[in-house]
Amino acid sequence: MLSTNQYEAAEPFLKKYLKETTDNPNAYLYLGIIYEQKAAKDDVLRNTQQAIVNMDSAIMLFNKARGMITDKEIKKEKDYYAMYTQRDLRTGVMEIKLAHIQHDLQARVNALNERKDKVNMVKHYFTEM
Repeated sequence: MLSTNQYEAAEPFLKKYLKETTDNPNAYLYLGIIYEQKAAKDDVLRNTQQAIVNMDSAIMLFNKARGMITDKEIKKEKDYYAMYTQRDLRTGVMEIKLAHIQHDLQARVNALNERKDKVNMVKHYFTEM
């Protein structure tokens, strides 16, 4: 389901899996992506609290995944990190680098934090009107 981007269908399986196993960073990564997509779909004026909860969950999961992903993990589970494959400009070889993953996760966390601030501001101005 994850390889075909059926994230919502995979969510219950990932949650159940993470209750049993807490040392799988790619499961945290994909669950974070699921919450990130849920937050993007939420109506921020009607469901402000749910949108913020989804953003907070995604941030927590991305931070947890970022702390657990190592070069050894990437080599072991290449298929799960295929979305981070990039061409090395020096060698021309397609590869997955830890730095790319770390940078992407940090960018996602920063974007979610910024969006959370904007949602709170919009909700505040909306209620003031």
